[in-house]
Formats: sequence, C-alpha cells, structure tokens
Amino acid sequence: MGVVYEAYDRGPRYPVLYLLHGAGDLSTSWVDVGRANFVLDNVIASGKAKPMIVVMPFGHAVTRRDPGARTRNTELVAKDLLDGIIPAVEKAYRVAPGSANRAIAGLSMGGGQALWTGLNNTDKFAYVAGFSSAVPEAADVPNAAENAKRLKMLWIAIGKDDFLLDRNTKFEAWLKSENIAHKYQVTDGAHTWRVWRRYLAELTPLLFR
Repeated sequence: MGVVYEAYDRGPRYPVLYLLHGAGDLSTSWVDVGRANFVLDNVIASGKAKPMIVVMPFGHAVTRRDPGARTRNTELVAKDLLDGIIPAVEKAYRVAPGSANRAIAGLSMGGGQALWTGLNNTDKFAYVAGFSSAVPEAADVPNAAENAKRLKMLWIAIGKDDFLLDRNTKFEAWLKSENIAHKYQVTDGAHTWRVWRRYLAELTPLLFR
C-alpha cells in the first residue's frame, strides 16, 4: 500500500466521477453489487479510460413518506453534493479543479438525480450521464437548452425491456426539440445491474477527453 500511496501522492491531480445509486440502494451498492471498482480497474488498466477518482454518495435525503419526496430528495441531494461533498473531496484528495474535470452519472433514481443536477449545474459538471433513469420533468430543468451548451457530453442509455423506457424516450424527444446535443441508446436488457455494469464500462472511456 505504501508504494501505491506514494505514487498517488506524487502524481497528477485527477478528474472525478460522482456516481449515484438507485432507489432502495446504499452508497456502497455500486461496489457491492455493481462491481464499479473492478469495472474501473479494468478500463483504466487497459488504457481505455483515464485514471479518475470515483465518489459514490448516499442518495436518500428524505423518506419516501415525505410529501413531494422525489423532488425534495433530488434537490437536497444536489445541494449536499454541491455545497458539501464536492468541496470536501477537493480539499482532501488530489483533484483537478473545474467543470471539465467533473462528471456526474447514476442509475434509476440516481440517473434522474444526475440528469437534474447536471443539467441545472453545467458550470460544475461538463459530463452528465443517466442509466435507466427516472428522468426529470422538462419543467424541472427550465434552462437546460442554454445550460447544455457548456456540456462536453450528455449520455443516456436504457434497456429495451426496462419499465422506464417510455419515460426515457419522451425525455429524449424533448432533448431533440430543445436542440440539446446528446447521445441516446437503447440496448438489450431490463432494469438490472448486468445492464448498468455494462453502461459504466462504456461510459468511463468517454469521460475527461
């Protein structure tokens, strides 16, 4: 561990991927079930992706019994991320500053949180992605068309057997109507970790280029 730590300590500053989990999951789920550590190790070791720091925050700020839980939860998670987590990460670790060195992505609930937070804060994130997302309403991202001009990438993917496919298809149609540049793909698969591991492996080589 000493050798690894010394290399990190002397090395460059790294970009950061903020990776959000789904409803009912924990901050550890992307590692425990999603195997994000193995996915990232493999794509980085193969030279496909740039070395990066991955931060996996907890995505439940309110209980589901809370009135307007989904909207309030998304707003509070975003506030915690922007006001607390990002400053703490950038103070404690060798992090490269600026939006070009920040990405936000997530699955299901976390995908909706990533899209909402990213599209409303393109001064903070240049890369935004959602996997099988509980997509936000267009009214919740009122300045998306103007804000999205700052993005380097908006990436959305969902399985053809996913129960959220219709919502994602409508969201993509809205992106087109607003002339928001994006990549949208419908793949094999349903609302499962097998699909999300694959998306993570496909997304990370595209980041920080």
